[in-house]
Order: sequence, then C-alpha cells, then structure tokens
Amino acid sequence: MTKKKRTPVGIHNSIATKFLRVAFTIYFFIAVILTAIQLYAEFSQERKRVKNDLKTLQIAIQPLIETALQKNNYDALKEVTTKILAYAQVVSINIQSKENKSIYQGSVFANMEETDEQRFINPFDDKHIFSISFLTENPVATVQLFSSYKIILDRISYSAKYTIINTILKAFLLWIVLYFVIRRILSRPLAVLEMAAEKLDMNHLENINLNISVSGSSELQHIENSFNGMVEKLANQIQINHKVTQTFEKFVPKQFLDRIALEGLENIALGEANTEMITVLFSDIRHFTDLTENMNPQEVLNFLNSYLDRVNKPIHNNFGFIDKFLGDGIMALFDHPDDSATNAINAAIDMIEAVKLYNEHRSSCNYPAISIGIGLHTGEVIIGTIGSKTRMESTVLGDVVNLSSRIQELTKYYDTQIIISSETFERINDNAILCRELDFITVKGKEHPTSIFEVFNCDPIDIREKKLKMLEPYYEGLMRYYSRDWDAATLYFQQCVEIYEDDLMSKMYIDRCHQYKKYPPPEDWDGALRLNLEW
Repeated sequence: MTKKKRTPVGIHNSIATKFLRVAFTIYFFIAVILTAIQLYAEFSQERKRVKNDLKTLQIAIQPLIETALQKNNYDALKEVTTKILAYAQVVSINIQSKENKSIYQGSVFANMEETDEQRFINPFDDKHIFSISFLTENPVATVQLFSSYKIILDRISYSAKYTIINTILKAFLLWIVLYFVIRRILSRPLAVLEMAAEKLDMNHLENINLNISVSGSSELQHIENSFNGMVEKLANQIQINHKVTQTFEKFVPKQFLDRIALEGLENIALGEANTEMITVLFSDIRHFTDLTENMNPQEVLNFLNSYLDRVNKPIHNNFGFIDKFLGDGIMALFDHPDDSATNAINAAIDMIEAVKLYNEHRSSCNYPAISIGIGLHTGEVIIGTIGSKTRMESTVLGDVVNLSSRIQELTKYYDTQIIISSETFERINDNAILCRELDFITVKGKEHPTSIFEVFNCDPIDIREKKLKMLEPYYEGLMRYYSRDWDAATLYFQQCVEIYEDDLMSKMYIDRCHQYKKYPPPEDWDGALRLNLEW
C-alpha cells in the first residue's frame, strides 16, 4: 500500500492560529455588543438632558403663552412660538384648547420643502419624536413641545464615532499583538515541529533543526527536547541500518537486492525469481595452481584480493556487478537490456588492461606475470533465491550460465584472452570492438552447436593490425571450409599465415583441411567441432 504524503500545516493554518481567529472573533462580537450598549446608554442620557432642557424652557415660556392667550393676541403668540422654535432642542410646537381644538401649530420646517430627511423627523410623527406637555391655567390650554431623535443623535455623533473607531482600533491592535505573540510563542514552534515531522515521515533526517525559542520551563521546551532526542536516535539507527545494508550489499549485490528485496531486507522470501535477458561473464586465472603452490594460505588470500580488487572496478565501471567469486574465478552479470553485450565486452577488455598494469606491479616485486581467460554469453536466465528458510542465497540459473562458463574454458584451448558466443556477438553496438569468428562448436553437455568469436582489442598493436589485414582471406577460408572445398580453404588460410605467421586458428584450419581431405567427414557433417574438454 502506498503511503499517503502528509501536507504540512504551516504557520497560517496551525491549531494555534485557528484558535486565535476563533478567540478574536468572539472578542470582536463582545466588543461590538458592549459598544452598542455604551452608545445606547449615551443616547438615553442625552435624551434625558434634552427633556430636562425642555422642562426648563417650559417654565420660562408658560407665562408668556398664557398672557398671549388671555389677550387673544395671535401676533404675540406667534412671536413667542417663533422664539421657542429658535431654541435648538425644539422642532415644533402645538397648542390646543381644552376642547382639543387647535389654537396654534408651528414647526421649524413650515417654510421648507418636505424631503426624506424632513419626513424622517416629521414633528407630528410620534415614531421619530418625543415631547413634553403642560397646561396653561388661564385660559386652559395644552401646550406640546416636540424634539427629534436626530437632535440627540447629532449631539452624540462625535462621541459615537470616537467610541466605534476606538473599539475597532483596539480590536485591530489586539489582533496584531496576539497574532505575533502566539506566532512567536506557539504557532512558529508548532509549525517547525510539523515540518520536522514531515521530514521525519519522509526519512529526511539530515537537516532537521527545530530552533524553538521558548523562555523558562514549558511544555514546548519539553516537546522540543523530546523530539530532538527522538530524531537523534532515529538518525543514529538509520546510519546503523545504512551501514548494515552497505555491508550486506558486499555479500549480496545491490542489483540482486533491487529484485529480491522489494519490501526490505527483512522480507526477502525464498524462491523469489525473475527471468531476464542478460550477459554473463566468467573469468579465470590461468595456471592458478602453479602460481600458488609455493604460497602459504595468507599469501594466497593476499594475491587473490589484490587481483580481484583490480578487476572488480572495470566490471562496475561498465554497469555490471559481480555475482560470485569462485576462488580465482569471477562470475559477473550485465543487465542493461540494450547494452548488456557491449558493456560486458568492454568490461572484459578493461579487465585485461587492468591485469597488464597489475603485472607491471608484480614484475617490480619479482612476482611472475599472470594471464586470464574471459568467456561471455547472452541469453535468458532465472534470477532468484535458493536454499532453505534458515539459509538462502541469491543465484542465477540457466543454460546461459553453463555455456558462458564453458566458453571461458575454451580460451585455454584456442589460446586467446576473450571469447564470446554468437548471441553476444549479434548484440554488439560498438564498432570499436574487434572480433573474428573462431569456430563452430558443440561443448560438453550441449546438443546444439554455436559459433564462438575472439575479441582481439587487447592484442599488441602490431598483432591487431595483422589480424585486421587477414580478416578477408580468413573469412573466405571459413566459407570454403564449411562448403568442403579443402584445397581452396587451405590456400586462403595459408595467406593468413603469410600475414600473421603465429596465427593459431589459421594453422588449426589448415590441419583440419588436410585431415578432412584424407578422411572426409560424413554426409550429415554440419561443420561443428565436438569438444569434450576437461581441465
């Protein structure tokens, strides 16, 4: 099951920041409610003041109104009411007789056109005004003085604006202060913890650094110390596991582990198998027994390790890996699908060159020179694990392995350093590789014959040039040989000997032609040489 990647919470989406938002929202609503209560209290207090002012005005104007009513002097009444309407708190006046008959009505809007604002403070609309009433004694009349809520609102507008702005500024400043305080004290440390946990989840422990700055003894400090301790232990354990894995890879190649340990080393199962097209390389030190017969065990090990260390590098440099060390021999695999043959041949060439350099060192130490033979074959193999539940090993199985081993043995018979099969030859994609066909053979344990080829890139320059020059008559001789034209084949191979007098293969074919001319092969002869060699 693929593990779902976690997304870091981050500072702006941390629990602390969300808590701050919720707390501030609650605070803001409470502040709004308290501000509304405060404004309503100021409104009520101002309304009370206006009423008190109207009552004071009543005491002052009542005698004047009574006098004007007694004399039935309308002009005097109008003059009094005009002065009353000039008073800031009064927007209209209404005087009625005891029979509820209107004596006089006056308004500050009497000479103005009615607008939306005037309708809102209509002096005779009791929804938007408040009033006080009093009776005159002689004659008896009811006097009403009307005031508008707008007057009260105008009087408290400055204070209301100041209160509202003050509330908003306080809330804004509180938000900034709390945000940076919580971000510094809680949000940032938690976000750093979150990012560190994300790295930990992704096994990126190399640069985890919390940098949580908290003062005194706190839960965060404890979390920081605990987390850092855990990361340190995990990092140490991962380093140990990494070293164990590296050590394990020295015994089982990483390329094998990538195939048989997909779910970890601890879950390697017996019988895991894959079928792949690869090139197998076998190499062997010539006359190893003679070289080591006078050595003690430690000297033998020193010799082998010195040699194997030198030939190991060319294999890895050409994208191969060693499957087994077989005493003085090596079994290596090249698994790049399109280039396995070319990589393996280049590795073999580099191995021969590495041995040449090694021989220079051996010569300076008065040790005898060594030579190696290398065989390569390409085909399908089975890669997997064999053994038991308590003891298993990785392995490669198939005829490809057996045939490559047999081909390596043929390097002694044909006295050449590198021999490849036709299957490997057909997959070469590098024109710099120099080859010629050696023979058409059936090796021990095989029924079907196969062609084998010599790679002569490692020969001295003069011998390489001679072999290249003789390739044309050499292949003409092979064609005549397989068509049973012994005399013509002999002539072509003699031309090859004239070019390169030490060419073992040309001389070998001349001898075969003489033999088959004297003792012709059967009619069903396919040209293959049956070899049952034992070394």
